[in-house]
Amino acid sequence: DAPRAGAELEGQNYFQKLYYHRLGTEQSQDRLVYERPDQKEWGFNGSVTDDGDYLIITVWEGTSRKNRVYFRSLNLPEAPVIRLLDDADAQYAFVGNVGPTFLFRTDLDASRGRVIAVDINNPGRAAWETVIPETDETLQGVSHVGDHLVTTYLEDARSAVKIYTPEGEFVRDVGRQQVAPGGEDLAELDVDRPHFLQGHAQAFAARPVRQ
Repeated sequence: DAPRAGAELEGQNYFQKLYYHRLGTEQSQDRLVYERPDQKEWGFNGSVTDDGDYLIITVWEGTSRKNRVYFRSLNLPEAPVIRLLDDADAQYAFVGNVGPTFLFRTDLDASRGRVIAVDINNPGRAAWETVIPETDETLQGVSHVGDHLVTTYLEDARSAVKIYTPEGEFVRDVGRQQVAPGGEDLAELDVDRPHFLQGHAQAFAARPVRQ
């Protein structure tokens, strides 16, 4: 909720809400997607999977690196929000999905990072699978590009790029190449040519919520 009138620059902004805004419409027409009136300090970030099937809601609190991840099917108008990762016991960064299998970069039981797969139809922890295990290098970022996972690792104070399949099969080491001039859309990344991806580069696509 917004601070009270007259205290816009003084009051604290609590009870964040997630809305859906359709381009070309007034803000007053925005549709409420998610809120938690019982958690005044929680914040939300929404994104849509590349296949357009799911809304991913990342939930954070304050400056903690630990977060929660919820999702909602966009194939059903009244689908509920599902609390997929609700323990806030680690950092979970959504990477992408292969159908109902969600991929996350996490530091759970891996201080240098790893990639796990969670089947939303069987989300119990016993069923989680490690796709890319923790290594001696720090996993800085992962992007789901086409049919590959593009990872960036910190090695000897420099970043290195390695390519994997979504199942975790190692494809090749790209090495330490300079990024293409002007930057390049990850959606157009050709994994058969050398590239260098910096930080947590991600590609997002905006799609309308299905009615």
